[in-house]
Amino acid sequence: MNESKPYMTPQGYVDPTSKYYIDRMWEEYHKLKEELADTKTKLAQSEDYINETLKLELAETKSKLRMAQSAWDELDKSHAERAKLHDELVIAEGQRDQWKMRWENLCIGGIMEKRDRFMLEQKLMNCWQMTDDLDTIAEYVGDSDDISPQGKDRLLNLLIGTRELYQLKFEHTLDLFNELIRNGDIT
Repeated sequence: MNESKPYMTPQGYVDPTSKYYIDRMWEEYHKLKEELADTKTKLAQSEDYINETLKLELAETKSKLRMAQSAWDELDKSHAERAKLHDELVIAEGQRDQWKMRWENLCIGGIMEKRDRFMLEQKLMNCWQMTDDLDTIAEYVGDSDDISPQGKDRLLNLLIGTRELYQLKFEHTLDLFNELIRNGDIT
């Protein structure tokens, strides 16, 4: 690639083939790639923790249920004893249901928040807010008297180009999200 090629066209637009533009996009790509890897690691750790805890609780609950069933069989003739064992079984099942609800409410960061498609949709919409933030910055730059007209034009073109790029990315992501819901891949 030609190192001396200007990153702006004569019309004042950012040249997407310029080294400057490609370097910025490359840096953004690697930053997003690292964030994705970090999120995947956290998700795997959370899933491992949840799976191990579920296995332990399931084994304990199965053991309690086996003991309760054995006791139930032995005390079949005594109604009072049956009622007592039934109460213990209900308590064990209630505890199991409480633990199940706690695990369902865990999210990647450990905050008690239910993870579902609505939470995912809300997170996507929050990311989309970035385009409005870029509009705000562009408006500030456009109104600023501290920047030269040529510098202002270049900066505004860069901000507008970045905003349009992220607008397209978010639209494609939301389209994919909606398609997954229609196909039943996300419920």
